[in-house]
Amino acid sequence: MPRDTTESERCKALSADGRTPCRIILPKGERHKGRRFCPAHYEEYKQATAAYKKVSARTEKQKHTSVFLGEQLTVGTLRTTALVDSAVLVVEAWQSAITEEIQLREDQHKRFFPHDEDEGHRMWLHGLAADRIKAKDLLLLLLNLRRQILLAEHASSRLPIRAPAAAPAAIPAPSPIVPARPMVPAVTSEARQQRVRLLQPPSLHPPAHYDACNHGRGAIVDVERQQLPGSDEGVTCADVCLSGVCLVVFLLLVCLLWQAIAQWNGV
Repeated sequence: MPRDTTESERCKALSADGRTPCRIILPKGERHKGRRFCPAHYEEYKQATAAYKKVSARTEKQKHTSVFLGEQLTVGTLRTTALVDSAVLVVEAWQSAITEEIQLREDQHKRFFPHDEDEGHRMWLHGLAADRIKAKDLLLLLLNLRRQILLAEHASSRLPIRAPAAAPAAIPAPSPIVPARPMVPAVTSEARQQRVRLLQPPSLHPPAHYDACNHGRGAIVDVERQQLPGSDEGVTCADVCLSGVCLVVFLLLVCLLWQAIAQWNGV
């Protein structure tokens, strides 16, 4: 009869249903190498381990980004809905990656280590659960901030729009004051000739047309300008009259002087 095999000689993995243990007996050489699974389950083990590690790397990257966004939320840098929406997408992706990693780790452990207590595995899952709570809280804060921004934008849109203040009109530079020129009436040719005649000194001889006008009429004779008969050329009646007046004045002065001398002697 074939001898009974112990559990240490069989594959330690469970089937795909997660309940049925594998019945394949490991070769003696494989047991000495520390192998726990049959060749088929060993390949599945490597694939399951690589899958959760890949998701774990993505989770850590999104965790750092989400923590940075949480700091930006604290300092008030996220001021528009577009920034908040981008942050929400990052935190949701982090939250989804945490859930996926927890599921992959639990499935891998339950199938390939169903009877083993792994403290490192338990602590890692505990940390992922704490991160998932942080992601949920951060997501709520972002959604609340988005609601506040929308309310502020709605309130500002209902305010009356004020027209921009008009720029003050430029004050023109003062123009130099030019004194008005006095209005000088236009001088006609006739007025100009009359002004020239007034400015000229009186002439001792009448104009040429004076005699012509007088002789033409035959009634007016220039007695003053007539020459005396028998006198030299150039002696006129006016000259004789002036000489007579001068003689009378001289005789009058002599008489007055004589009377003054007589009165002086009588004294």
